[in-house]
Amino acid sequence: MNPINATEEVEQWTNVHGIGTEPAVRDTLRGFPHQVFKGAGGNAIVELISVTGMSHGTPIDPGAGADQCGTPDQYVLDVNICSSFFIAKFWELVD
Repeated sequence: MNPINATEEVEQWTNVHGIGTEPAVRDTLRGFPHQVFKGAGGNAIVELISVTGMSHGTPIDPGAGADQCGTPDQYVLDVNICSSFFIAKFWELVD
């Protein structure tokens, strides 16, 4: 995602949820910049992982680990992070 688009998405979703645009957490996840925006109760409401240095596609991390997934292909890019896993984790669909 274009960094400008990512910023706009964060602004859109923090606005929808009525929370501030300053992240409560700034760290890294699998080596990539990671931000978490929390609500008044302290729960994560919006999350941004900036997969830097990647062209347009879906980030994957092939392998057998619990947080790995995918097979590289056109627009399915091996960049050492499985976006599908971390989306499912944020949505509390997996542990």
